[in-house]
Amino acid sequence: MITLDEVINIRKLAELGYSSRQISEDLIISKSKVLRVCKEEGIFLYNTKTKRLIPEELFHPVLNSDVSWVMGLIATDGWLSKSNNTLETRSFF
Repeated sequence: MITLDEVINIRKLAELGYSSRQISEDLIISKSKVLRVCKEEGIFLYNTKTKRLIPEELFHPVLNSDVSWVMGLIATDGWLSKSNNTLETRSFF
């Protein structure tokens, strides 16, 4: 049986970007229980396998037009390859 406090804690950790595995380890409950509660309560879990953080130094001091263009390209049409430090794009048309 899941308690109201556990649901609240799962929701808080999910909003912070924790994965189901991280939540289960933090709250010492099973991962399947976390996933079941999230499904029943409509709690969104981030996919940590595809989640990427934008380096903080890109925002210091001010973005110039070149950096802004690249950031926009990555955000809308491309991705960064972790294996060989390349930028790739894909057309969906």
